[in-house]
Amino acid sequence: MGTLDVAGATFQCFFCIDPSIFLLARLEYDFHCEISLAFKDPRSLTGKRQIGKYASYAELSRHEVQGRDYCIQASARPHSPVLIVAPHGGMIEVGTSEIASVIAGNQYSLFSFEGLKPYGANRDLHITSHHFDHPECLRMAAGCEIVLSVHGCAGESQIHVGGLDAELAQRVALALSTAGFAVDGQSRKYPGRHPRNICNRGARQKGAQLEITYDLRTGDSRSGIARAVRAAIADFAEGHRRFVGTYDC
Repeated sequence: MGTLDVAGATFQCFFCIDPSIFLLARLEYDFHCEISLAFKDPRSLTGKRQIGKYASYAELSRHEVQGRDYCIQASARPHSPVLIVAPHGGMIEVGTSEIASVIAGNQYSLFSFEGLKPYGANRDLHITSHHFDHPECLRMAAGCEIVLSVHGCAGESQIHVGGLDAELAQRVALALSTAGFAVDGQSRKYPGRHPRNICNRGARQKGAQLEITYDLRTGDSRSGIARAVRAAIADFAEGHRRFVGTYDC
């Protein structure tokens, strides 16, 4: 048995008589899914991050049933300039919708797209962040000055911070680091710098994103993460009071 790391995914492999063929026993990817045992040829692994099954929400909605396969949780706070997004919530990237909800609280607007399928069957619902275009989420983002998205990633006990809003990302990274978390600020692994990334679809066309490892998303760290992020957002908003009165999320 051995391990193989490809594009942020960790495989546990059982090598057979022919070393060019191995059995994939477990896959931990950005959305922490498990797959059935299957024979794979390692030459088929390109090292590129996998693209979701669906290239848009419209395509997904033609094949998946809302209320059975997925659901939408959206809470608009008309007097808040902040939107918190969990585009891969529920059972897609476990724990992200819960963290996003705590960050939003009763103060910030929230949009959460949540997978409802059994564990391991939600991979199809993962729309890549720069393809995530749910109409309601885009409408809410366009009316907000500050957008932060919450994602799940592979690895252990680390939070990656990215997004086009360098100042916001820096404040969030500092707050999380001060709270005792291991932080990869201005992440190269998960940069979140595509202009169509959902975190960058706000009124200022730049935002921040968190990529949180599975152990932190599902353990007792949720509240600590949320508190640190809320404090960073409040600090950022206070330093940019010109936002007040210019939003309508």
